[in-house]
Amino acid sequence: MVRWISGVGLLGLALILGGCGSTASNGAAAPPPSPTPGASTLSVFVKDAAADNVLAFKVDVTSMSVTDANGRSTTLSTVPMTFEMRHLELAPTIAVEAGSLPSGAYNTLNLTLANPALVVNSAGTPTQVSNPQMTSTSVSIPLSSFSLPSGGTQGLVLDFDLQRSISQNAAGGWVITPVFHESAVAPGAPGMQLVDTVGKISGLPSSPANSFDFQANNATTARIITDANTVFDAGVTKFSNLQVGQLVEIQGVLQNDGTFLAKYIELSASSSLLRIGGVVSAIQKDAAGNPTSINLVVQN
Repeated sequence: MVRWISGVGLLGLALILGGCGSTASNGAAAPPPSPTPGASTLSVFVKDAAADNVLAFKVDVTSMSVTDANGRSTTLSTVPMTFEMRHLELAPTIAVEAGSLPSGAYNTLNLTLANPALVVNSAGTPTQVSNPQMTSTSVSIPLSSFSLPSGGTQGLVLDFDLQRSISQNAAGGWVITPVFHESAVAPGAPGMQLVDTVGKISGLPSSPANSFDFQANNATTARIITDANTVFDAGVTKFSNLQVGQLVEIQGVLQNDGTFLAKYIELSASSSLLRIGGVVSAIQKDAAGNPTSINLVVQN
């Protein structure tokens, strides 16, 4: 659901921006599988290039697969995931962490999309678009010189281009023609960081030590590693205080083995209903020019 809040007092509003997270509508994720020796791991991230007049755009990714250079297709996910694309301008979110894939060259990533929801800025007013039309629910994204290393991990970033994907037709209706730009990014690179990503602790494995399974959405569970340099906020203070079921917010970097090394961990709100994230569509000021309230388009 997308809604907007008008006239919220700034001093009384605590925002936990969920722009780097995603939610899933159905299903549940299993712990990350142990990779087959010599097999490859693919980490798929999603972000967006923003459009000024788009305040919110949600879409379901109901399936994801890759096709190799020999035409063989491998399914990465069939669990529906809902992404709020407008929020992903700040940093990517992890979409799929797939292990035990055959190494070698891949030339296409295939997505199935459904249920678009769009809010636009119409003459300064947030407007929910009725029945936005998606030109195609199946998207094939060409991969340029992309390959998975034997026994290693490769990151793939999908940049959803809102500006080129959303337009109006001659009748004034809104049309969605999904445009994605892809880029391969190596583990450890700046683009492979999770920034302020909210998820649930779904497991506390005994090995490796001081690690946990992090469920960023119901289709994906990533293994988070902590070390002596990981910073815990005052609500956690140390690794032993982490518990299964807690919602936490992390910053972490993808490593060569497909795990994420946590730089920072803090407790998040105990319920998603207590977290508010959105795009500021207007700011109200008093006679002296001081901000007093905002209009916020909320994604939840």
